[in-house]
Amino acid sequence: MSEAEGYGIMAVEDLKAGELILQVPLSICVHIESLHLSVLHDIVKAEPHLMAFDSKDELLALLLMAERRAGSQSFWWPYLSLMPREYDTPLYWEEEERKYLAGTNVGLLTSMMEQRILRDWHEIHAKLVLKYPSVLGGLTVEDYRWALSTIWSRAVGVERGDSHSYLRCLAPALDMCNHSPAAASCLEDLIKYDAQMDALRLQQISPVSRGQECYLFYGPYSNAKLLYSYGFMAAQNPFRGVDFWVKVPSDFPLAEWKQEQLLAHDLTKEQPYDFRGTLLGNGVSVALMATIRLIHLAPEEFEDVEKVFHGEVVSLRNEEASLRGLVRLLQEKVQTFTPVEEDLGALAKLERVMTSTPIFGDEDAQIRRLGVPREKQAQEAECSADEEDRIRFERQKATLRRNFIRRAYAYKVVVEDKLIFQETLACLSHRLQELVCGGS
Repeated sequence: MSEAEGYGIMAVEDLKAGELILQVPLSICVHIESLHLSVLHDIVKAEPHLMAFDSKDELLALLLMAERRAGSQSFWWPYLSLMPREYDTPLYWEEEERKYLAGTNVGLLTSMMEQRILRDWHEIHAKLVLKYPSVLGGLTVEDYRWALSTIWSRAVGVERGDSHSYLRCLAPALDMCNHSPAAASCLEDLIKYDAQMDALRLQQISPVSRGQECYLFYGPYSNAKLLYSYGFMAAQNPFRGVDFWVKVPSDFPLAEWKQEQLLAHDLTKEQPYDFRGTLLGNGVSVALMATIRLIHLAPEEFEDVEKVFHGEVVSLRNEEASLRGLVRLLQEKVQTFTPVEEDLGALAKLERVMTSTPIFGDEDAQIRRLGVPREKQAQEAECSADEEDRIRFERQKATLRRNFIRRAYAYKVVVEDKLIFQETLACLSHRLQELVCGGS
């Protein structure tokens, strides 16, 4: 496996399409229905409200924290002991590293999630830690950050049986599979629940040759989503998009009524920043177009409001006003951007540093490139004979390399966001021109 990918699952023999690769009994997976095996069991019995969390991730996170704290006393310790102590998602980036994500939804959502983690820790989990010190004592908000990050980056969801009951779980070995956008069209094509065996089964939908990697498909995720949730980016990713929403201006005719209409329909009642994308480069999402059409609806067009939510053109006047309004908003946004060429130049410089001299090759040349003062280089050279100093030096290099990789990822997200804005603007401007020319 490459350094970026870490662990993975390789085929030791040729595999046919549909052939079983891995089977994981649900009985050894970590999920909220396995509480009877957990050190948390008595606490959940004493605190039944824990089962009523809006998000089951909260209870699963508590379970993970308690089990990791229990160490070798935990039923899942052989599995948990192999998990990373921290992740490469932006939640784990240093403040200086996060600055490179400024202006992106990745940066925005990371800051929002940081605040939510602190809030939920103090409102929910910190109280339980104080109340049950024998099971939860010593846990901190960092343990909570780790537990949530583990769930978001490693858990899979499965539907079981005829009831289609949904269960979110962490499956040993299965979570070692890396992501490929080309592996499948949905995760369910690869991972299926076997009711008779009460197990998760991983099978490839296409042949895999001996020595090749067996990939999963985490979802139709953009690189921004992959970085935010998993801490990496895909080299060739066909999925791209930026979340961009428009509010009803308060000075527009019947603004309050229009806002009520948006909230009353499933298509537009939420304006999520979930990386699914409303700006797609070659157009915009149905939900964003419906929103902008409703905003520009004239009083005489109110009786046709349902057309908005069916993705239909209300009128030529409304369509032109909607496109003009959206084009203007995108132009205002694009005008705030620094040139993409500057970001690409900075990215190219970073990549030259990382690739022209291997991090484990010519140490002096690499450290010079990384900007370490000459006196520091000499000091490290003098200490190189000492094992402790050598290890410390290797850690410093690893930290520098990690910092460079994170900065490179940030530049890539910034560039992709800007390009999507610009491409979407060009696409909508072209549609507007065609509409105006066709109607004249």
